[in-house]
Amino acid sequence: MSLCLPLLPFQWIIYDAYTNYEQVKELQEENERLKGRKEAEATTSFNIRRLVGERRGDPNEDVNRKLLKAARILERMVNQNTFNDIALGNF
Repeated sequence: MSLCLPLLPFQWIIYDAYTNYEQVKELQEENERLKGRKEAEATTSFNIRRLVGERRGDPNEDVNRKLLKAARILERMVNQNTFNDIALGNF
């Protein structure tokens, strides 16, 4: 019986070391999976953009599109006002 008592603390030390090792191993595996997933997503999004042919346009293109839309609206307003004046006989 005296042999079993000194072995008991060593068993807990071994068990604690083993559980710590397993936790560290799980964290490393999870980090590797996340790293692989991020690389895959980056590669996939790059390939999709390349295949679709997404091009980075001129920054003025967006401004020109907005100005064109505003000019069309203004033209419609002028035309409607002119035709309204003709219809009312104010012309």
